[in-house]
Amino acid sequence: ADTGDVSYENQKVNMGDPIEVPENLAKAGQGLYFTGWDETPLTTATDMGDHGDVITYTAQWANETYVLKFTNVYDNTVADMPVEYGTDADLPTGLVREGYSFLGWKATIDGVEQNLDNPWYIEDLGEKGDTIALEARWNIQRFTVTFDADGGTFTATNPVTQAYGTNVTEPAAPSKTGYDFSH
Repeated sequence: ADTGDVSYENQKVNMGDPIEVPENLAKAGQGLYFTGWDETPLTTATDMGDHGDVITYTAQWANETYVLKFTNVYDNTVADMPVEYGTDADLPTGLVREGYSFLGWKATIDGVEQNLDNPWYIEDLGEKGDTIALEARWNIQRFTVTFDADGGTFTATNPVTQAYGTNVTEPAAPSKTGYDFSH
């Protein structure tokens, strides 16, 4: 029997003997699943032709499908996405989050966290029908705050680069000859 690179022993049978039909073949790690045989196999050695003839049945395979579930999306609506082994998946883009820039997606595959390309080529992600979590990657935006001493001088660092959502510490009062500083 041709099962691709799945090992299965050929059978020699006598007329009238039962034939063991292999089922549930698996190509481990290849993103494929067994759908059946190209023809309905005989279950009993009956009208097989001449003595010594070889009958070959070819295994039929289909690509496994998976579901991508998008997490860490905040106020964005991102629907689950069905994908198929051996294809490119166009991952969602343009997510918006106040104070952050969207960088793309990451996933943990075989215990290793990895940033994903877009499109993402779908390799073997587990069992047929498995759900794979993809997490949105965000980068906090940084802003520059400049304090204007209006001709005076500061002893503090100026300007200050600050991450979104964090408090800016007011510098010590500037000094300027002939003037008192007031808020």
